[in-house]
Amino acid sequence: MVNKNPGSALLGKDTGDSPANDQTLKGGARITVLVVDDHALFREGTKEILGKFKDIHVVGVASNAKETQELATALNPDVILLDVRLSTDSGIDIARELLDEDPTRKILMLSAYDESDYIRRAMAVGAAGYMLKTASGSKLADAIRTVHSNSTVLDVDLAKALMEVSIDNSGSNTNERLKNSDILGQPNPVSLDASRGQPDLTSLTQREIEILNLVIQGMTNKSIASVLKVSRRTIEVHLSHIFAKLGVSSRVQLIVYVTKGDFKSTP
Repeated sequence: MVNKNPGSALLGKDTGDSPANDQTLKGGARITVLVVDDHALFREGTKEILGKFKDIHVVGVASNAKETQELATALNPDVILLDVRLSTDSGIDIARELLDEDPTRKILMLSAYDESDYIRRAMAVGAAGYMLKTASGSKLADAIRTVHSNSTVLDVDLAKALMEVSIDNSGSNTNERLKNSDILGQPNPVSLDASRGQPDLTSLTQREIEILNLVIQGMTNKSIASVLKVSRRTIEVHLSHIFAKLGVSSRVQLIVYVTKGDFKSTP
């Protein structure tokens, strides 16, 4: 599903003017953000709205892959706010390249697209979150703060869509796990449920278990692809399937889910 007017999504009433929305970081430091979108109006509107939050500073804007690569290298922003689908480039491909160069980068996907395939593909390449362009300014600011703090976020409307898909594909157990994922339905995300006990990995194939082992060891998609002698795209597809089966939406959640049980990675 596509928002017919993506440029208007962040130009609503909730612009973050309330002092309660300002959370100045310790020492006065601000979270630096690079905004990537192919619509000039949306780039500038997002920059203006985020400028209302004292702890967030937009240091640059980009409209394509080349500009994004150059600015990400030159500015080294804390968070990259990246449109999932640019007119000439795929935001998911850009995220993949950025994270291959530096796996510590924090990328928050922002899009008019709420299809589950886009979400899972973005998370599979290593994005830290996925928000819709219909999000308010304060919700977007909260998402940026969450990603900056090494957590993952998922727009509540997207989480509901994923839960519906999970019910259709694998029943209520996956639905319950998705409810416990990091969802930005309220100002703060909900943490994974720590009481789930040993993870159920019986639905995974042998290849998926093999990839899961390598993810837990901290390997990037590129490194895993090299070890298994397959393409990065193949690894991303496998990870997308693993996410769906286990009811998680990111590598971070995957590792947390698995390591809370007795599963151990093999050397």
